[in-house]
Amino acid sequence: MRMFKDLHKESMAPVLDDLLNDGRLARLFSKDARHCALQLWVLQIKSEQSIENRVIYGRLLPYSHSSDRWSCSEDDSFRTFGQVQVQVVRLNLYVKSVHCAELLRQLSAGRTISAISEELKLGLSDQLRRRFGATNIAADSLVYRPVAYLLLDSADL
Repeated sequence: MRMFKDLHKESMAPVLDDLLNDGRLARLFSKDARHCALQLWVLQIKSEQSIENRVIYGRLLPYSHSSDRWSCSEDDSFRTFGQVQVQVVRLNLYVKSVHCAELLRQLSAGRTISAISEELKLGLSDQLRRRFGATNIAADSLVYRPVAYLLLDSADL
């Protein structure tokens, strides 16, 4: 019976706490203020006078520097599909590892980038606030990739 329970547990989709508590990812959630990058790919859908933002993918990874500021390219390259224009933009946050767990918790709870940035004292320029400030992640449609699927180099840990 115990073996069945263990197998069942392994087959369940991971939840955020599984990732936050996984020793293989300790580098990303270190209290030693190590450099990380949060990268969000945002689908922007422009129709008439409005633009809707949808986060379609995101990842958190070790990085070589951090500034606790959001950034992205200023270039727009919308493409027309029927009545709408769309583009995918990568929004970056170069952040210290001490913020990463709370950052992911708040994103997973559906909080906006503006609200998270204000609470965690992360830099968000006025231009990026106008463009992405109201962006959030639909909490009911999150999928976390199991750590076992990630290729980790021991130098990253």
